[in-house]
Amino acid sequence: MIIEQLIFITLAFALFVYIFYQLIKKNDTKYVPVLAIEAVRYSNRFYTIIFYRK
Repeated sequence: MIIEQLIFITLAFALFVYIFYQLIKKNDTKYVPVLAIEAVRYSNRFYTIIFYRK
């Protein structure tokens, strides 16, 4: 179960980085705050799984 969550979070983060890169490349910055909030949300999940697993 933890491995599946790590794979999902890693893929979600990679997709986020790709979308963020494409938006910056196209100079479309109106979605940057939304993507920054998503990055914080995904990083919280990642840290929770790694450091607080039972």
